[in-house]
Amino acid sequence: MTVSVDSLMVIFDHGRARFILPGLFLRSPHMVQYLAVIRNEKGLHARPSTQVVEAGKQYQAEVILHYDGYDANASRLLELLSLGAECGAEIQITADGPDEEDALEAIKALVEQEYDLD
Repeated sequence: MTVSVDSLMVIFDHGRARFILPGLFLRSPHMVQYLAVIRNEKGLHARPSTQVVEAGKQYQAEVILHYDGYDANASRLLELLSLGAECGAEIQITADGPDEEDALEAIKALVEQEYDLD
């Protein structure tokens, strides 16, 4: 169930309220999505997050990563880092816009990439 209260969206998910800011609410029924698994042993830390942001800014589509009840825009570094996604975490990636499929593929590859930390 979704309720709109002025500019704040409230979604009731299995009896739990989730609040979504207007810029993060996905409006299009045509968006693409993918469930990615973090494979990097350090999780979605600074290096992969920076690469995601650089890739996200190359596309017109809005790309959002969803994890543990929180949303992060793929072109905002602090939002990505605040997700705190660790190795093995399942991240739902959604893209909505004119180049959404290309954007989703690029972000998906970076999120699932294993990084050599040596």
